[in-house]
Amino acid sequence: MATQDYYYLSQFRNPESRLRALSEIPLDQPALIDILLQALEDPYPGVRFRAGDRLANLEGVEEKVRALFGNATSKTKQAALLAFRKEHVEQESEDLVLEYALSPREPSLRYHALLALHLFAKESLLKSISEAIFDDGDDDALIIAAQWSAIYLWKDHMGAIKKAFTDSTNKDLGFQLAISLSKLVSDLSQMPEGSQAQIIDAVLDDKISMTACQAIARLKISDAIKTLRRVPNKIFMHELLKVEAAATRAMLGEKEGKKALGKYIEDKREHVSSYACECTGRYKIDLAKSLRKALKKKDDRRIAAQNALDALEKI
Repeated sequence: MATQDYYYLSQFRNPESRLRALSEIPLDQPALIDILLQALEDPYPGVRFRAGDRLANLEGVEEKVRALFGNATSKTKQAALLAFRKEHVEQESEDLVLEYALSPREPSLRYHALLALHLFAKESLLKSISEAIFDDGDDDALIIAAQWSAIYLWKDHMGAIKKAFTDSTNKDLGFQLAISLSKLVSDLSQMPEGSQAQIIDAVLDDKISMTACQAIARLKISDAIKTLRRVPNKIFMHELLKVEAAATRAMLGEKEGKKALGKYIEDKREHVSSYACECTGRYKIDLAKSLRKALKKKDDRRIAAQNALDALEKI
C-alpha cells in the first residue's frame, strides 16, 4: 500500500468503513506512518482519534506529529495529542503538550493535553498544573485536576476542590468533584454542603451508580440506605450494580442488605456470585456460610470466595 492509498480509503463514504480500513493496516506497511498522519485530518472524529491512538504505539513519529501543529485545525490537533499518550515522550513533545495543558484558551485541546500528561509527567508537575487549573480551569479540566488530587492524595487541594464544588452549577461536575473529595476527607463532616445529596441521588443512575455506592461506603453515609433499597427495583439496572448496592447496605450495617448480599453470593450465575464474593471480601461482611457454598463451585467463583474468606480471617 503506497502513501497515496490513504486517498483511496477516504473515498469510502461510510466513515465506519474508513475507520475499519485504517484499523486493519498492518504494522509492517511501509506507508503506515504517513497514512496515519494524513488520517489525523479526516472529517470523521473516529478516524482521527484512531489514527492518533495508533501513532502513540509507533516509534519515531513524534517529530512528524509535532510538525502538524503549525497549521493544523483544532480538530486535527486534538487527535494528534493522542499520539503523545504514552509513558515516555521526547522533551520537545513534553514541552508542546505542556503548552496546551496550561492554556485555558482552547478547552478541548487542554483536555487532551492533560490526558497525555497524566501518562508521562512527574507528580510534581501534575500538582503544579492542577493548582493552575483550580484558578482558571473549565469543567473538564477541573475534573481532571480533582481526580489527580485524589489519586495522589494531595490533601492540601481539598480547599480548592470544595470551592470549585460550591461555585459550580453543573451537576455532573459537582458529582465528580464530590467523588474526588470523598477519597481525600477523613469523614463525612468534611464534605461540602450539598455533596452528600448529589452522591446519594447518583445511586439510581446506572452510569455512575457503582462510583456513588463506593463513595457512600467510604463516607459511611447511612442516609443513603433508603435510596439504595430502590436499586433492585430498577428494571434496566445491571445486575452487578444491584450487588454493589446490596453490599453497600450491608457495609452500613443494614441486616436486609446483608441478607440480599448473601443471596447474590449463592446466585446460580457465576459473574453475579463472583462479584458478590468480591464485595463481601472488600467490606469484610461476615457471610462465611454463603462463601463456603460458593467455594464448592467448579468455576472461577471459587477464587473470589476464597479471597473473601481470607479477608474475613484478617478481621
